[in-house]
Amino acid sequence: MIELMRSLKLDLGYDIIIISDSNTYFIDTWLNKHSFTKNIDKVFTNPANFVDGLLKIEMYHLQSDCKLSTKNLCKGRILDEYLAAQKNNGIIYDRVIYVGDGTNDLCPILRLQQDDLACVRANYKCAELVNLLRLGQPIDKSGKIYNVKSQVLIWQNGCDILSYVKNKFVS
Repeated sequence: MIELMRSLKLDLGYDIIIISDSNTYFIDTWLNKHSFTKNIDKVFTNPANFVDGLLKIEMYHLQSDCKLSTKNLCKGRILDEYLAAQKNNGIIYDRVIYVGDGTNDLCPILRLQQDDLACVRANYKCAELVNLLRLGQPIDKSGKIYNVKSQVLIWQNGCDILSYVKNKFVS
């Protein structure tokens, strides 16, 4: 994944944000280990700090609107708010490439548009859910059918994503 992020950022000039239900301590540690902190445009995650030697993790936000997300973090809302803020700053993206593997990655994937790319990790829950939706099947007992509008790439590793992006979007 670090090779994917390095190539997207440094070679292809993509903006990179992280939206994670993890926490700032974990993500900062990982980014520092790979010397990549300065190449991430923004991180959206649960705040964390040490209190009396214990890691205290707080909620990013409290939400009850999105039934596809956890109450502490709706990745779809965060993505929409980020894109709107960028648009207000005069930055409009040709496409969004969203990479995920968990159940909570479905919400932002459903917000992607036709020119966007949803990269879902093979053999993980998000790929299972996206495949059901692409077959027109419900993902839960509610029976609701959601529409995946974006292109979908099932990936095993970051090299799969990078190869696809280079072949599809780089001229």
